[in-house]
Amino acid sequence: MNRGGMLRVLMVAGIVVAFAAGHRVARSSTGAPDREGDAKRGAATGFHADFKVSLTSATAGARSWQEVKEKVVRRWEASPAVMVDFELQEETLRLLEKTPVADLEVWMRELRVLEEQEEDHDTWVPMVLRQMVLKVLAQRGGSSVILALAAVAPDDRNGDVDDALDHWLEHDPVAALDWLDGEMPEVIAEDRDHYREGALVRLTSKDPAAFEKRLSQVSAEVREEVLETYAWLKGTEESRDGVLARAAESPHGEAMALWSGLIRREGEEDPARAYATLAELDISPDVRTELDERLLFWLLYPDPFSQKKIDGAGVMRAWAMRHPGDEVSESTLESFGRWSGSDPDQAAAWIRELPAGDRYDAFAKAFIEKRIGESEAAAGVIAGMRDDDLRVAMQRRLKESWLKIDSDAAAVWESKLPEEDRERLREAEGE
Repeated sequence: MNRGGMLRVLMVAGIVVAFAAGHRVARSSTGAPDREGDAKRGAATGFHADFKVSLTSATAGARSWQEVKEKVVRRWEASPAVMVDFELQEETLRLLEKTPVADLEVWMRELRVLEEQEEDHDTWVPMVLRQMVLKVLAQRGGSSVILALAAVAPDDRNGDVDDALDHWLEHDPVAALDWLDGEMPEVIAEDRDHYREGALVRLTSKDPAAFEKRLSQVSAEVREEVLETYAWLKGTEESRDGVLARAAESPHGEAMALWSGLIRREGEEDPARAYATLAELDISPDVRTELDERLLFWLLYPDPFSQKKIDGAGVMRAWAMRHPGDEVSESTLESFGRWSGSDPDQAAAWIRELPAGDRYDAFAKAFIEKRIGESEAAAGVIAGMRDDDLRVAMQRRLKESWLKIDSDAAAVWESKLPEEDRERLREAEGE
């Protein structure tokens, strides 16, 4: 199962979220005259005082492009939250769109130097401005800008070349697809299919007819990756029936991609709904099992580009409702173990909701193997294990770990174990 296509398609949006979350308030020049002699701003301080200063007004009367750049940077530095100063961003884009490409190329290089000098990251201004310049350059210059960037940085696989291509794919996916069919630098050719996927996904909303035509011209592997993202985008209440109808008429690989994207979208909003959809599909048991394993993997996978907290317990409750009995696959335990490693309190609480038996013991073992250092949580989970031998084995592992962390607490825990467990533990340690 490949998450690469989806994550890379959504990467630009994820980076913006990450920047916004990590942004610290920028430098402020509230109430002070600028060095060009502009009138003092109002005596008010804080967000509204500088946020409402028009960039057009700030750059009016500038005698040179260098002076314009300086005024733009000062206006950005005066904003207390550049990532959400949308008025400033729009004004800057309009200015950049009127600026000669050659000047933009020079400024992008200058901003890179400034960005690299921001050792304490007091401000995101050079970085964000450079990304905006790069966006406008890519949209206006297309392949010529990308080739120039690749020539400067032939080994660039995650920097300007990739960002510029993302901007161009968004702006003109048809032109980008035509170019991707030709000769290009190795740094781009190595990820040609990834860029094709990105361009095709953009076409789903820009030009559905062109999307269908272009989709028929790519390899089966690319087509399936694109259709999975397509189904994720279309997996709304209004469009899901269309996705299901398309899957019913598609070859197996494409149908799997469509089902996968749909249930993932539903699962992110309501795990129970996704499992209900999966149960209703007219598919073989083997296909259902494969989709089931994919779904749990996705829903418990911590997305690095999302601030949304995983409701892992809700996911596991929905899974348990659709899987009665004690049997648990290794794939399920692996997905659960990965999630429990990132949210041990919630995972332990969910395990304790289970009735005693083989299923409880299986999840308890997976939890303890991931979170043996969470001594108290692990002890509580172990206490509910029904298999005597497995329970003692887990107690022994816990004791060995806990003694290294807090020997007094470990001794107190052991003293409170049932006498039968203490005896078994002593016997196990004496082997």
